[in-house]
Amino acid sequence: MRFAVLLFLPVTTWAKRSDPIIGTWNVAASMNKSPLFIEVITFHEGGTLAEFDTDGTNSSASKSVNSGVWKNRRDAIYDFKAENKS
Repeated sequence: MRFAVLLFLPVTTWAKRSDPIIGTWNVAASMNKSPLFIEVITFHEGGTLAEFDTDGTNSSASKSVNSGVWKNRRDAIYDFKAENKS
């Protein structure tokens, strides 16, 4: 079983960002070449995030909105948690 997550270049950027993850990202995941989901995540300065994802990504059968928090553990390694608001 192969699982892949692609993080594309940020859609928007801000001048003098304190962390390279800050911005809006298009994310796509697939397993065995079958798409699993597509989502847009915005990582805000200060450690909060907002996410919009495709149908069926979470327990919901419809598109959902998530909010959460993120943290930079070390160089280019991040933890984030989000709660589904659908």
